[in-house]
Amino acid sequence: MADSFTSPRSVPSLDAIAERPEDATGLRLAPVLALHAKAVRALAALEGALLAALNGHEERTEDRLLDVDAAADRLQRSKDWLYRNARNLPFTVQEGKGGKLRFSRDGIERYIREKQGQMG
Repeated sequence: MADSFTSPRSVPSLDAIAERPEDATGLRLAPVLALHAKAVRALAALEGALLAALNGHEERTEDRLLDVDAAADRLQRSKDWLYRNARNLPFTVQEGKGGKLRFSRDGIERYIREKQGQMG
């Protein structure tokens, strides 16, 4: 009989793991890495919202989603770079399963500020 580390099993959602952390025990490496990346993106978005709230910007305007052309232009990067890196960028939004990629305007602005802060 295979142990829980080698036998396939369904992968719990982040919500399920938040409710029952023990559900993460024994997952294979690939699902753990995928869930971790998703959690990091969620944390980055929440940190931005938290900082805005703490800085008195609780009443924010609605974030706009940019298409690839507008996002690449704002980031001063090529569309190809954006497509290649979209999965790891915290401001990427995919409309529905397999839908078009969109990019949070507010997220891009935070990303630019963070990058400038790292350089200075």
